[in-house]
Amino acid sequence: MAKRTLTKQEVAERIKEAHGGITRSEARAIVDEILEALADGLGQDGVVKVRGFGTFKLRARQPRVCRHPRTGEPIKVREATVVSFKQSEKLFAR
Repeated sequence: MAKRTLTKQEVAERIKEAHGGITRSEARAIVDEILEALADGLGQDGVVKVRGFGTFKLRARQPRVCRHPRTGEPIKVREATVVSFKQSEKLFAR
């Protein structure tokens, strides 16, 4: 399967096509609002569940030592909070 990135613009265009009565800028505003709601939910609760799609969750990534790929020199990577995603059974089945 070839890797392909789905952009916000493409999502907005699909929304515009599915709902013919809205403009491109209105569709972009809808996409931006959805992404803002996801970010707000992660910021407040650390978990966002989208039924039939999956769960976004904040998790702590432990500090670790990696190696620079060219030099082989050890590099310390600090602790970070990252977003993880677990797909729903329905999405997995598709």
